[in-house]
Amino acid sequence: MNVSVAVFEVNSYQFTVAGNAEHQGLFTSHRFVTVTEAVALAGGPSRFASLSRVVIIRPSPAGPKRIPIDLAAIYSGEHPEMNLTLVTGDTIHLP
Repeated sequence: MNVSVAVFEVNSYQFTVAGNAEHQGLFTSHRFVTVTEAVALAGGPSRFASLSRVVIIRPSPAGPKRIPIDLAAIYSGEHPEMNLTLVTGDTIHLP
C-alpha cells in the first residue's frame, strides 16, 4: 500500500529576523520562504548590517545549530545555493 501526501498550504510557519534588519521581529507565512525573501519581508538589511556574516539559528533536539550565510554572495549570484529555505522556528541574525 502506497500513500502520497501533498502540502497545499503551510500553517503555523514562523521565523524571526533579528539584528540589523530594518524591521526585526517574528514573521508568519503561508508558504515556505528563503533567506533573501525573509530579509526582504523584514524591510531589508540596515546600513549597519554585515552581509557576509549572517547566521541562521535553527532549533534542534541537540541544541541550536548555527548555519553561516553570506548574504552578499547570494545577492551577487556568487553563491545562490546559500539561499536556503527556512524551517519553522528559524532565526536569521544580521550582525
